[in-house]
Amino acid sequence: MTVHHMSVLLAHIIIMPLASGQSYKPVDLNGEITYYLSADAAGSVDPNVRRAAAKRECKLLASAMERAWKSRSSHCGLASDTRGIENARRSGAFEYHASAIRLANGALQVTIQDWNGNLDETDPLQSGWTIEPASAASQGATLEKLLRGAYGSFNSRRFQKEALLKLSLDTLPGGSEKIRFDPKDGEYKEKISGKTLSFEDAWRLYANEKPNNRQYLKAAIEIFAFLGTQVGVYWADKKTNARDWELGWDWPSWRKKLSGEAVRFDNNYHATNSVGHPMAGAYYYLFMRSGNFTTLESFLAAFAASAFWEFICEFREKVSLNDLIVTPLAGMAIGEVLAQLGAFFDKGENSIVNNVLASVFGTPRKLYEWISKNKPKRSANTGRWGFTTDIWHEFALYAGTGYSHASGTSKGPGGTQRHSHAGQSMSIGFETEIINIPIYGKPGKAARLLWDGNFTQSSLKAVIDAEGLLEFQFFAKAALFGYYKQNTSEDARGSLSGYSFFIGAASAYDYSVHRKGEGAHTAVRDKLGIVNVLGPTLNLSLYYKGLSVRMVIDVFGDFAIVRSYAIDRWSEHNSTEGIRSVLAEQKYYYAFGITITPKLVASYKDFEAGAEFKFDYFRSIDFKDRHQEDITNHFSLTDHRTSWRAWLAYTFPGDFLKFVLSVEQCYREGFIQDISEKHVETTVMGNLVFVF
Repeated sequence: MTVHHMSVLLAHIIIMPLASGQSYKPVDLNGEITYYLSADAAGSVDPNVRRAAAKRECKLLASAMERAWKSRSSHCGLASDTRGIENARRSGAFEYHASAIRLANGALQVTIQDWNGNLDETDPLQSGWTIEPASAASQGATLEKLLRGAYGSFNSRRFQKEALLKLSLDTLPGGSEKIRFDPKDGEYKEKISGKTLSFEDAWRLYANEKPNNRQYLKAAIEIFAFLGTQVGVYWADKKTNARDWELGWDWPSWRKKLSGEAVRFDNNYHATNSVGHPMAGAYYYLFMRSGNFTTLESFLAAFAASAFWEFICEFREKVSLNDLIVTPLAGMAIGEVLAQLGAFFDKGENSIVNNVLASVFGTPRKLYEWISKNKPKRSANTGRWGFTTDIWHEFALYAGTGYSHASGTSKGPGGTQRHSHAGQSMSIGFETEIINIPIYGKPGKAARLLWDGNFTQSSLKAVIDAEGLLEFQFFAKAALFGYYKQNTSEDARGSLSGYSFFIGAASAYDYSVHRKGEGAHTAVRDKLGIVNVLGPTLNLSLYYKGLSVRMVIDVFGDFAIVRSYAIDRWSEHNSTEGIRSVLAEQKYYYAFGITITPKLVASYKDFEAGAEFKFDYFRSIDFKDRHQEDITNHFSLTDHRTSWRAWLAYTFPGDFLKFVLSVEQCYREGFIQDISEKHVETTVMGNLVFVF
């Protein structure tokens, strides 16, 4: 919020036009407060002793509450009766829950929870104190003082938030993109669905909404500076790039581009198209996200930057259709993962680790913070490693060793060839997952639309054997929008029961390199760059008394850059003259495809079992080759990849180190005319995983 916006807000608060006929009603600080009491005696197993202690402590607590809050309650239950407390909360009859537990040493442990805002991640959910052993009168007096402070804190915060939300929606430029206030009925409503919202849900959406002061100039400077750097590199390598110069800065050239005649799939190196352009798109996207733009706005800017590069910066070349697809779409998936990681580490403690990781994953934002001398907003809730606990996350760094067996067949005019080999390998990797929903994995209820890349995950993996690099994989996925619902509760042991689910749309990028041959053929590699275009995603979590089961299903339509699995065998018996240029020069082709990935994970206490499956199917795009007019040998290509993995894991005491034993198999197949190439690889792997 700018200084101007704050001054406008303060002016409105001072005059507070609440008598304007609108039905907005802030919390009445002098009204009757309703609260539920519970009490217990720690360490006692005798139910009679516990009931007597509950009555005694409830009386002490009720007396202090009456003096501090000017309110009364005749309700008293056992603090260990989680079901009774949950029923009281759900009834809606109580605004607060006050609990007193007498410890074995005579101290009194008191907590007070605001049930009006029990899902509000912007404030502490409860206040808690331990009053040292003393007389009942002395403890009561101390408790009264603490309760007075809690009462003022709870209610003044609520009043301020109601005023801020109402006046911001009514008067501040831009208001909110997600909610509005209806003066006719005095209710908050979701802009998209029109759904009526409670104050708590409206405040949550408002508090989590990105700032409205978008940094247009900052984002534009960063994008054009990045483009300028690329232009410098491009012209510095004039000798290499000149081979694609077929057009000029003249009307005939522009007419070909605008009509689509000069918009083609290029035949650059596989790495240029499947690594370089996705990373460029990720930076375009990040520049926008760090300037407080939405996921959609950032994607559109990445597309515009890519188009500017293709049409303007590379004006002497045909426009690369594949770059217009890969750069913004893959960039969006990678960029959102990086944006969420950078923001996550920015919220943690002000430590070297968090600052370095925030700079690595969120470079544009950290650069802007450094230039503007702004400091990130740190979370008050942090865990063992100094990371924020307001956002659910799981990071895993692993290394291990295993044994692989591979076999395959190659069929063609020369007959069938078979091969097999086996050996040991070593794997190293890093995985991240962030679910940016503060209530996820915690007790509470929620039901809301999400628009801000709340589910992201990524993985980086390398497998090495005696011949060198056997496999390299990179994957990034971001769920961009959807609907989230949760209903969970916690028992006395801290175990969750209930469910949460998210259904929406996600996009992903999958890049992998796998060695095909052995010995003299180690240079031959299977290469895939797969843009998982926007597709449906489901994320379901079930909890019951310590058991958790999670299921994730993704279905994507694909645009892929596929090195044909059968091209080497086909080339032994056929001439490459007259075939598509990218296949002749680089041995890959562009394809449409489909990807299906179900995953199931179950965990109980320190044990985990899981299985995941992935199916990819690709069919060549048989038009728009860079030199389509010169193709005389027309044919289609198809490739498949099917993989599955099952694992068992045990987490050692301390909850940061676990051992994972897995079995995985990958089946790869390619077809060109009468040539087919098949390969099956099965691996048993043991990994030691550092979880943080």
